[in-house]
Order: sequence, then structure tokens, then C-alpha cells
Amino acid sequence: MRLIMFLWCMLYTVFLSAASVGEQLQSASVTVATSSGSGSGAIVLRTPEGEPEIAFVLTAAHVVESCRQVRDIVTVDGTSKKAITYEDVAVRQDKIEDGRTVGELRLQCRVLNVDNRRDVALLMVRAKGLFSTGVSFYLDAPIPAVGTSVYHCGSPAGQMNAASLTGGIIAQVGRRIPDFVGDENGYYDQIDAATRPGSSGGIIALQADGRYIGMLTVGLTGSDSFGYMTPIRLIRDWAREVKAEWVLDSKQKAPAREQILKMPIESTPPELAPRAAKPLVAPGATHDMPYWR
Repeated sequence: MRLIMFLWCMLYTVFLSAASVGEQLQSASVTVATSSGSGSGAIVLRTPEGEPEIAFVLTAAHVVESCRQVRDIVTVDGTSKKAITYEDVAVRQDKIEDGRTVGELRLQCRVLNVDNRRDVALLMVRAKGLFSTGVSFYLDAPIPAVGTSVYHCGSPAGQMNAASLTGGIIAQVGRRIPDFVGDENGYYDQIDAATRPGSSGGIIALQADGRYIGMLTVGLTGSDSFGYMTPIRLIRDWAREVKAEWVLDSKQKAPAREQILKMPIESTPPELAPRAAKPLVAPGATHDMPYWR
């Protein structure tokens, strides 16, 4: 009898833990909307020195690429050069009470940095104090093993499916798809959780504790269970390169807001980042199965 009670308590604890993790991921998930479409993103909460808490959004670079603007300017010494800017993007999040959607939060974001090599973009929500939940990141050395249970949380097909939570496992690590971002950075970890166009930029997290282990960035057309994520190890490379490790590690102090705004707008311009020029054929496939992004 004691054994039965013990097992029941264990199962109940696991159930509560899973429910809590799922709800936290949904609260940290947003739809990223641009003039040409939408994707998904993850809220990151940080407090710069001497300032109120700021909400940042981690998403995929290709989600915001249509917001890029290039202008020809002339400097004071008469030299002409290109000026790169990005239009603001919107983040949207449904508000749910008593089991139904009661409204929607829609906020403008400034694009802080875009890395086309790793398909990572960092946004800053202009309004303050409107989010209470952000993601925490998996920063352990071991790569999560094949078979590890994961959640995906994103907005497949846009806001109508915002913060949809699906589950699966890590199906493979280090899948090479260099046609998107070159050989050095063109590897992804594969998951079998359901994903669709619109999921790009969405959260991939451990079911055990909800820690963020990657960003959904590409999928295989014709199937909703062949998703590929930019793994946290590549996102950490981006953070080190742009001196933004504070984004991933809450133990590191975030710099003052004025310093954050001085981040380079692009780590690699899109014209220098290898991209697929035509639909790709899945590795080992006998017929065309192009990827979506």
C-alpha cells in the first residue's frame, strides 16, 4: 500500500511539474509580426544597471529580414556609404482568463542585432513592465542527448495558434544543412515535436525543467514532425561574438540601456551569409522535399 501511495505521489508531482513548465513556456512565448509575415520568439527579462527591467525577444534572423532597409548616405568628408537600419517589429501575446482568450497584447520592438550566419536576432520591447515571465537557458557543457524529451512553444500559422505547446524528443544532433548559413554554422539539432511555418524563432526547451536549449528555425515541407533548431551552443557563440552573454546568463549584469543600444545592428550582412538559392532536397531523399523557414 505504501508503495502504491509513493508511486501515485511521484506521478502527481511529475504531472504538476509538466503543467507548470508548459504554462511558463507559453507565458514566455510571443508571436513576432512584420509587414510580410510572422514568426515566433522567446521573452528574456533582464535588468540593466540602475534601470527598470527590460523585456528582450530572441527570434530567428530570417523572421525580421523583411524589415531591413539600406540607405545611401554621404558623410561630412564627402564619402558615400551604406546605412543599415531595421523597421520596428511587433510582438503579440494572447491574454487568457478563465479558460478563454480575452484580449491581446501588441507591442513594438526595436531590432538590436541580427546574425544571419546563425539565424539569430535580438529585439528589445519598447514598453516596460508588461511581461512577468521569461525563459531561462541551458548553459551546461553536455549537449542534450538524442532521446531527451523536449517541448516546442511557438505560433505555427501565426497569431491564431499563438503559444501552441507541442512535445517530442531530440531525434538527432548536428544535422548539416550548410546551404542556409554556410558550412561552419550550418548544423542543427532535429526534433520530432510538431512544427509548422510560423514556428520559426520559437522555443525548444527541456520538458524536465523548461530550460531553453534551442530555437526552431527550419522544417521539412510535407511533415510537421521534422523540425530543426539552432542549438544553444551556436546561440552562445553569437552571444560571445557580440558581447551579449548577459542575454543568456542571468548571473551576468546587463549593461546600461545606452550601451545595449550601441550593439552592432548586424553581425553578418545577409549578402555575405550563404543562403539557399532554390528549394533544397532533404539528405538521403529520393524526391524533392524542400525545407521551409
